[in-house]
Amino acid sequence: MPFAPKFSATTDNIRMALAEDAFYRTMQVSANNNLELLNAYLDYSMQEAQQYGALITSDDPNQGAAIWSLPTNTQQGELKSQAKKDFLLNQMGENSLTTYQTISGFMDQQSEHVINEETWYLSILGVNPKLQGRGLGQQLLTPTLELADQQGKACYLETFTPRNMSFYARLGFVAKHQAYEPTCRHHYWIMVRQPQSN
Repeated sequence: MPFAPKFSATTDNIRMALAEDAFYRTMQVSANNNLELLNAYLDYSMQEAQQYGALITSDDPNQGAAIWSLPTNTQQGELKSQAKKDFLLNQMGENSLTTYQTISGFMDQQSEHVINEETWYLSILGVNPKLQGRGLGQQLLTPTLELADQQGKACYLETFTPRNMSFYARLGFVAKHQAYEPTCRHHYWIMVRQPQSN
């Protein structure tokens, strides 16, 4: 079944925001530098978050989005994993599927010593580069962070971009682990935010 995008007005902006990110550069290369396929991957990630996690978008689709993965039960987790595999294979190709599985397998091994299965995962935060520095990133993250605080849930993220770490630190994330991801050939950091009370 052909993939049907729902967020085309937003994915261009997210892709541009992630242009320097080693993971997305690697995925782009795995898809023969086809930007339409990378946009499809981001669109799929937004649809996946709608179904299994949390998707926060701006009123203006040109601004950006925050894409969260939240804990699922075993059946949901299996359905989510298989759907992602099918998307990557059928839409982006076997090379992209293999690349994704290799990177995510490595990163999962690294994170299992830092977080638990109940931790909420900030998968993607992307803000239109022309609009960065105006507080939009914090606006996109605040609703889910406040909900996590209310429910007493920790959150985490992975970033390949050191200059982003000070932004996340202001929101309560703390760098807990650094690793070198061999497929992307780049260091990245796992940052964790414990639930906070007002």
